[in-house]
Amino acid sequence: MLLGSFRCMAAYVEDKPGCEKYFNILKEVNENDLLYKIFDEVNQYHQPLQALTQNDPWCGNMMFKYDSNGKVTHIKIFDFQCVELTSPVKELITFLWVCANQEVRETKVKDLYNLYYESLNANLAELKYSKRMALEDFNSEIVAWSPLVLYCVCMNVPVCIADHEADINDYLTGDILKKPVKESPVFKLFQGTTFNKFYPLFLHQVDKIGVFDYLSERLEQEKLKMNNT
Repeated sequence: MLLGSFRCMAAYVEDKPGCEKYFNILKEVNENDLLYKIFDEVNQYHQPLQALTQNDPWCGNMMFKYDSNGKVTHIKIFDFQCVELTSPVKELITFLWVCANQEVRETKVKDLYNLYYESLNANLAELKYSKRMALEDFNSEIVAWSPLVLYCVCMNVPVCIADHEADINDYLTGDILKKPVKESPVFKLFQGTTFNKFYPLFLHQVDKIGVFDYLSERLEQEKLKMNNT
C-alpha cells in the first residue's frame, strides 16, 4: 500500500508547477527501499517515551460529545484493533496530518506541538510517572517522524477525503505495482474535486515544516552508507 501511494502521488505532482522538489523525492522513494529503512530506524530506536496507543487516530475512530452550545466536551476513541506500544508522538503526527484543518496546518502546527508537549508532561505528572519527555527529545522526535508525515499525506488523506467510496483493492492486492499507475482505480483518488482543492497546498505545508528537506538529507546519508559498505 505504501509504495503504491507514493507512486500515485509522484504521478500526480509530476507535471505540477512548483512541485519538482516533491516529485524528485517521491521518485527516489519509489526506486529504492531507503525510506523504509529510515522509517524502521525511527520506529525502533527514536522513542524516548513509549505508551500503549490506539495506532489509528483519526476522526472516523472517535465519537464526540457536545454541549447545548455545540462545543465539544468529551471525546471517546474506539477501534483498538491496531494497538501498538510506541511513541505517543507518533499518534500526534498521524492525527495532525490526517485530521487537522487548513488553518491549523498552515499557521498552528508549532502551537499544537507545544500544547501537546505541555499536556503530555502534565498528564505524566498527574499519573505520578517519574519520567518526563525533554523538549529537545520531543522536537527531535517530531523531525525524525518525517517519513510518517509523508505516508499520511500520500496514503491516508487521499482515502479520507475521497469524493466517493474509495476503491483501494489495487492497494490491498499489490496490483497497483503491476500496471501503469494512472490506469489503477486508486489513482482516481488523486483526481477528485476535494483532493484537488487541498493539493498541492497540502504538500507545500509539509514542506514548510521541513519534512522534504529532512528526507532528502536522510536519503543522501543512507546512500553514502550503502556506497561505503
